[in-house]
Amino acid sequence: MSGWLSRLHVLVIGPGLGRDALVQQTACAVIKEARNRKLPLVIDADGLWTIENDYSIISGYTNAVLTPNVNEFQRLCSKILQKDVRNETNPQESLMELAKKLGHLTIVRKGATDLISDGRTVIECDFEGSPRRCGGQGDVLSGMMGTFVNWALMKDSPVNSANEEPVIAPLMLAAYGACALIRECSKACFDAKKRSMVGFDLVEFIGPTFNQMYENKSAL
Repeated sequence: MSGWLSRLHVLVIGPGLGRDALVQQTACAVIKEARNRKLPLVIDADGLWTIENDYSIISGYTNAVLTPNVNEFQRLCSKILQKDVRNETNPQESLMELAKKLGHLTIVRKGATDLISDGRTVIECDFEGSPRRCGGQGDVLSGMMGTFVNWALMKDSPVNSANEEPVIAPLMLAAYGACALIRECSKACFDAKKRSMVGFDLVEFIGPTFNQMYENKSAL
């Protein structure tokens, strides 16, 4: 394990992982070793199942981003907060509570509007996106998130306000950038493919959309 972990800049765990007991044990061991090495982590899909079963392996590790969808978020809150959030009226409050309980790591609560929190503040990503959220979109987002996390942590400091006080922590900024990109990609993909779009179709739109959003500094 140490041989290949040492070659990585960031590790994404979850998409396609499965819930077989041996696979889950291996995932748990990988997360622990990655944490020991201070390797940034993005955890999604069945990687979140690993966290549900033993959240101590990730608690307090602020170089991690969790990306739960609605159902995954509900299960995390039920297991970690002993709280039912299915009929909640303030989703930001439960998101901040969960992120704080996990030691201020970053959580992206995916939904109609993506909510992002590190337990201290919440930011929203409400780019229009596609009217059809196809299967596999979350997996593509995980890969994007890993890239943005690496870039954000390579920077010397978070984005600063005019008085040079930090206003957006690096992983919060990374999460927002990745969420915005996948939403714009899915919108462009739907415009081209309509309801025949599938997850793999998103890949061809990443480059042009990234160029339009982030190479063109006036786009955001």
